[in-house]
Amino acid sequence: MIKQLRPYQQDALLAINSRLQNGIAKQIVVLPTGAGKTFLAVKTLAPFKKILWLTHTEELLEQSGAAFLHEIFPNYNIQKRIDDAGGLLDYIKSVKKENLLADPIDQEIASKIGIIKAETFDINAEIVLASLQTIHRRLDKISPDTFDAVVVDECHLSSAKTYVKSINYFQPKLLCGLTATPHRADGASLGDIYDEIVYQYRLFDAINDGYLCEIDAIACRTDISLDNVRTTAGELNQSDLRQTVNTPERNKFIVECYKKYADGLQNLVFCVDMQHAQDVCQAFIDAGYKAEFVVSNETLTPDRRGSLQRFKTKQIQILVNVMIYTAGTDIPIIGCLTLACPTKSLTKFYQQLGRCTRTLPRVIDGLDTPELRKTAIAASDKTKAIVLDIVDNTSRHKIVNTWTLDKDVPIAKKTFITTSNRKQLFEEEKIKNERKLNALRKKDERIDLFTMPTFTPSTSIKMTEPATQPQLEWLKRLGYDVANNTYTKGTASQIISNLPATTQQIKDLRAKGYNVPDNATKGEINAAEWEIKKREEVAKFTVKIPEVEKENTGIICF
Repeated sequence: MIKQLRPYQQDALLAINSRLQNGIAKQIVVLPTGAGKTFLAVKTLAPFKKILWLTHTEELLEQSGAAFLHEIFPNYNIQKRIDDAGGLLDYIKSVKKENLLADPIDQEIASKIGIIKAETFDINAEIVLASLQTIHRRLDKISPDTFDAVVVDECHLSSAKTYVKSINYFQPKLLCGLTATPHRADGASLGDIYDEIVYQYRLFDAINDGYLCEIDAIACRTDISLDNVRTTAGELNQSDLRQTVNTPERNKFIVECYKKYADGLQNLVFCVDMQHAQDVCQAFIDAGYKAEFVVSNETLTPDRRGSLQRFKTKQIQILVNVMIYTAGTDIPIIGCLTLACPTKSLTKFYQQLGRCTRTLPRVIDGLDTPELRKTAIAASDKTKAIVLDIVDNTSRHKIVNTWTLDKDVPIAKKTFITTSNRKQLFEEEKIKNERKLNALRKKDERIDLFTMPTFTPSTSIKMTEPATQPQLEWLKRLGYDVANNTYTKGTASQIISNLPATTQQIKDLRAKGYNVPDNATKGEINAAEWEIKKREEVAKFTVKIPEVEKENTGIICF
């Protein structure tokens, strides 16, 4: 069967080409993990003669390169050739070393691929694979216009100054960033590299359309509090976390949760640090499971490739890691994801979640409707993905766009109240929440991650007009080149709306009785304020509460 672009991939390709024709060369495409970013990239890059494919780690370089070759040579069993050679880099090196002695198919494959890594500097190939860690040290040996197209895989990771410098060094006809989460790890904008997000396809949509597995998230409650864990550079302090979460009791609890909810499934575990990973791994081994851990320290885990391969082939059931398999790792057989490392980073959480949503190979191939795809997934060996949340990440983050701050309360239970009754309700709510919290710490809770309403950007023709002067001043302060680029009202509004809300904005809404998250955006705050105003107007005319003046009427959700 000849592989065809899916409908959303076709839309993405049209968007890429359309924006390219309009002079937008530096683009971001957002697709969830498992939705076929690599195949889309192959189709996008077909017209270009010289391509640079950039990744961030050796694992990503190996995986994305292998995936890229698979899409170019679908009939050559690329993965087996790579595995037999001990990895992509070794495969390419061995074929080129043997030259004419190598298999003709291997010669054909290797002729297209060049590698820039360590001592290897093969820049003459049609497609050059490189890590950003390596490329920035070799810029003096490469002309800026060497490549017609540059692809940055997992482009949200491009936060370091050296990465930004390296990417901006090149002058391709197309710069395409691929990601499932278009947000920098440090919370900054990607606008210092890219001009525009040209296409987005959400995880929520991919699951609804039957392209990815549904998620059954389970919050496994403990009595451990993170209240005393400090925040450093926007993330939970690792030293504090180490002392808080890495205890024998908690590690044993992780094993018990797996045994209770996901026993037998291939389980990828995320831990705080190397010691935590070792201890959690040992807890699984002590319970009779075949488990290995993988960390960045090659002395502790010299055979990372082997561990991953044993996990893929089910020789081991449990693979424990620390930030090794957060982004880009393609392991469809993962049936369970255990979150044992709390994070404030929505990007990190989203990337971790994406490790388990892939369907098994060929399960949905050739099926044209969401219903048929969902039926096929339900009949497969992987009907859904289990997320065991030991650290409340699923409660801390919402993975769809939510533009109302009272989103978790059903409409039927949203009640207009008076200022005079607010205090009493607050006290009642406080008692209820305390009871609920204590109960949840003793009882696991199933969570539906995808019930919240979503925001749809305005499609008004006015949004295609040039950005206003105040908007341009905003963009200029954020580092956007407003002198040499054209921004619409819609684009500017979207950029500004994604900025963090001010402390005062959050404070004002909290004063009105809303539980506003610390990471709320300006867009969320503005949308919520508009909704509040609208409901207050409705309340003045429709809500009748005896003995209370209308002007004191406000709203609260409980």
